[in-house]
Amino acid sequence: MRISLILSYLRASLILAALTAALPLAAETQAPAPATTAQSLPRAFHIGNSLTFGVVSFPNFTAYMGDPGQPYVCGYHVLWGASLNMLLQKRDAPSAVNQAFGSFPTALAAGHWDILTLQPSYAVLEGPHGDLAMATQLIRLATAHSPDVQVYIYETWPSVGDQAPPGTFARMWDRTYTPGAWDQVLYSHDYCSTLVEALRGAHLTAKPVLLLPVGAVLSRLDAKARAGLVPGVGSVESLYRDGTHLGTIGNFVAMCTWRCVLRGRDPLGVNETLLPPTISPALAGIVEQTVWDTVLQMPLTGIEPLRHADGSGAR
Repeated sequence: MRISLILSYLRASLILAALTAALPLAAETQAPAPATTAQSLPRAFHIGNSLTFGVVSFPNFTAYMGDPGQPYVCGYHVLWGASLNMLLQKRDAPSAVNQAFGSFPTALAAGHWDILTLQPSYAVLEGPHGDLAMATQLIRLATAHSPDVQVYIYETWPSVGDQAPPGTFARMWDRTYTPGAWDQVLYSHDYCSTLVEALRGAHLTAKPVLLLPVGAVLSRLDAKARAGLVPGVGSVESLYRDGTHLGTIGNFVAMCTWRCVLRGRDPLGVNETLLPPTISPALAGIVEQTVWDTVLQMPLTGIEPLRHADGSGAR
């Protein structure tokens, strides 16, 4: 019933989104298509704010996301503190981009992309400037030149802060989104899964839109930590470095989730030489196991367990 309500908003708001999508970008100069490399890794483009940048700027990010001798190929367009609407309104003034590909208007029009991640933030889902309409506009820009692109919604986390008492994250994460209400409920699994379902219902892409569930992984890790199962981490609140941003361990959790979902890889057993000094192999193993256990229970991630020939489950 709620998805039907969301889709009713979509019919009205997509008209405006369609009209505004083409005109501002039509006059933009399209750069030559970037040269492709002699490898089979997917090409990915990431759009968001500082929470996206916390992952793409993580030490050894391209090596961790790639294969031995084949770094991950990605572009990104980041605007500090921005919603998807603001990213579109200020498309020519990003805070950070991968200079090899440029900002999203140039990059999406210039070449083929296999993966697109979008980070909703600071908005409600409905209305002409809501995340549903803005994500739709960005997806249409991408599919115009990459019709088979796989789109992911990057699920982030509540604004809790490193001074919040244990249990604050869990209480905020478990809230239910009410259409039209903000109050940081977008930083919840319910908000992001509702957005993914609504985008799927709009049939914008050849492949179903998927979820990149970093918030859900943090939620499971928080339960383990509060049960005393994560040495050195008492709760997920301690992984924040301020009210919103995560520190090194938290951003490692995000990057590990990205690799598992975007690359379709079991995250266990990462090369220890790629780990920051503050993350021990033992802690990395706990994080990796938590990521794997989480995504396998979430059909919206598109990840399914491997199977032996006899049909039994396997990693």
